Amino acid sequence: MPRAQPAAAGQSDAGAPAVEARVLRERHRRRTWGPKKLREILVTTYGITPVPAVSTIGNLLQRAGLTRKTRGRRPVSERDRRT
Repeated sequence: MPRAQPAAAGQSDAGAPAVEARVLRERHRRRTWGPKKLREILVTTYGITPVPAVSTIGNLLQRAGLTRKTRGRRPVSERDRRT
């Protein structure tokens, strides 16, 4: 009889569909807010517990295409490094 694979402990990135929908709805209302502020809204306004981690909310926003990549820093020229 084959053994079942053990479930990953604490690695649930899925979240409840209702919580995900609430995060996406709030993000559409407040386009400039990031995962930290959205997480606070879930706790203070809606009283959702357990609340997803900031990184989980960030991953959800990224999957939904609601984030932008930040631009990288320009390399410092050799002349400017010698100061």
